[in-house]
Amino acid sequence: MRHVSQAMRHIPRQSLILIFAAQAAAGYLPARLGWGVPIGDRATAGGIPPELPPGPFFAIWAVIFTAYLAFAIYALREDTDLSRTLTAPVTATGALNTLWMLSSQLIGNPLLDLLLIIPILVTSWWGAYRFDRMRDQAKGAPSMLADALTGLLAGWLTAATAISVPRAGRYLLNQGPTDSEWIALWSVLAVVSAGAYVFKRRISRSWWFYGAVGWGLIGVIVNNWTRTGFGYFGWIALVFGVWLVARRLLNPGTGALGAMK
Repeated sequence: MRHVSQAMRHIPRQSLILIFAAQAAAGYLPARLGWGVPIGDRATAGGIPPELPPGPFFAIWAVIFTAYLAFAIYALREDTDLSRTLTAPVTATGALNTLWMLSSQLIGNPLLDLLLIIPILVTSWWGAYRFDRMRDQAKGAPSMLADALTGLLAGWLTAATAISVPRAGRYLLNQGPTDSEWIALWSVLAVVSAGAYVFKRRISRSWWFYGAVGWGLIGVIVNNWTRTGFGYFGWIALVFGVWLVARRLLNPGTGALGAMK
């Protein structure tokens, strides 16, 4: 692991542009070329899972990719502590996300999707952690951009991991997309709750993380109020989301700096 960490430190800043292009191609080309099944179509094949936000909620990726491209351009032009600090984790997150998108479209195995999304979650949290360590020293627009990018990636990938857990569980149990809805509900909320607690205490103080996680929970609420008929699922997710935000307001957390003390 030490050799891997040392190697990651020497990733050139220019790699961010290439990884951005790879992600864009992985999300666009397979469907255009007729390879595999689009991610959204595969997720709703056979029915709509109660934990899956409607399609428009995944438009958050447009915001994330825009921030990714903006930071990639910044890193390409500016050799600063900020660009050097975040190049490795942001590159790793983008590269692993490219692999996940290809696998999800071309293979579509729910268990494999979960196993592939976990390392993306880890690298996204790594980026948020590294930025939080320099948060008080970083200033200006590049710092705000880096905060938004790392926080949104970490938050949305936490939500995506939570959503992937019940899907993988149903696959292992040979169940349909609407089976075991109570287990699906509590597994999603358990992953989000544990993730938010650890992130706040040990990773970062970013508000963007909670914005992305909250957006995912709102998607779960809307999905169950408008598409599945599991209204109680939506109400429980709403109460949980309000509680999560209230905890963040009352206790901002310590983040990476607190973890170092």
